[in-house]
Amino acid sequence: MEEKSPKKLQTDPPSSLTDDLIVEILSRLPVRLVHRCSCVSKTWRDLISHPDHRKKLPQTLAGFFYGSYHSGRVPRISRHFADISAAGPHLPVDASLPFLPKYSNVDQLDTCNGLVLCRCYKTPSEDEFDYIVCNPVTQRWLELPPHPTPDEPDCISIVRLAFNPAVSSHFHVFQFEETDEEMHITGVNIYTSQRGAWNHRNSEWDEHTILPVTTRSVFVNGMLHLITAVPALVMVDTEGKSWGTIHVPHSYFGCIGLSRGCLHYVTMTPDSKISILCLEDYDSKEWVLKLTVRTEELFGGTEQADSMIAIHPYGDIIFLSSRDTGTLASYDILRQEFRRICNLEEGFTGPYLPYIPLFTKSVVDED
Repeated sequence: MEEKSPKKLQTDPPSSLTDDLIVEILSRLPVRLVHRCSCVSKTWRDLISHPDHRKKLPQTLAGFFYGSYHSGRVPRISRHFADISAAGPHLPVDASLPFLPKYSNVDQLDTCNGLVLCRCYKTPSEDEFDYIVCNPVTQRWLELPPHPTPDEPDCISIVRLAFNPAVSSHFHVFQFEETDEEMHITGVNIYTSQRGAWNHRNSEWDEHTILPVTTRSVFVNGMLHLITAVPALVMVDTEGKSWGTIHVPHSYFGCIGLSRGCLHYVTMTPDSKISILCLEDYDSKEWVLKLTVRTEELFGGTEQADSMIAIHPYGDIIFLSSRDTGTLASYDILRQEFRRICNLEEGFTGPYLPYIPLFTKSVVDED
């Protein structure tokens, strides 16, 4: 009997399926599966990356906004975007956000699910500013009404953005107030785009709570989560009515992130040992240690990471930077794969703001 040759693996869509039908099927998949489908073949990749289809498909992490500092430059801080795409068409992102109104200087404060929060200074003295929330994909923006000003303007240093397009097209901005000298958090002003107004609430955290300027935030379960200087994980809801604290088992300040739907906390000790903890059961408030590794094991030789940047929202991948070589790198925890992504601009500095493109409409896109 003649032996049959094995069937060739079909990597292109069946001819009976139209592009629109394939996109409709892909739109119902989690973003991590859509990302895997883009690696099947060039045909699938082009279909998924096509501009007409991006609006329907969930998007993954595109890269990071960050800054570079030069004392002899005006302004001293320049803005850049680090593209982390390994292959395929790259999304053009202009970190200067040229579509915004003309301001003396623009600080990028935070990002959340495709929107960017900016502090836009009206004069070189930087004593007057506006808050603007924008979408770099649609190049639309919304200027917030005048923000509450405490007796001491310097008592505002932490401003964060909360937005979940799967729940609502509206966003929230949290402006935390602190004491002048001790920097203890005393309250928060919350802007809600649905009402178009600010609301003040007194803090219900421990009276000695301090939020470092470099602290990242995560918006999940209707709560904004941040890491304090102690450290501890603190949270507050969008109405300022529910406040909470979750103990963190490590004594070193780190960064938090949302990955595969779970909160993660990543720390790095002075001797460059990285620890990754996961809050697998949010209600139990119990952290699970996922990994401990030294950065020299990742980079090789004596080179070490100087900063933990983020954890990938849809995969067990951490991002870190090395000032020794001026590079951005990633480490896949499950595959144990290390990758140098790109060179960072000279004088690079944080904050490193993760950016996931938003092709669906939000309140900033409304006329």
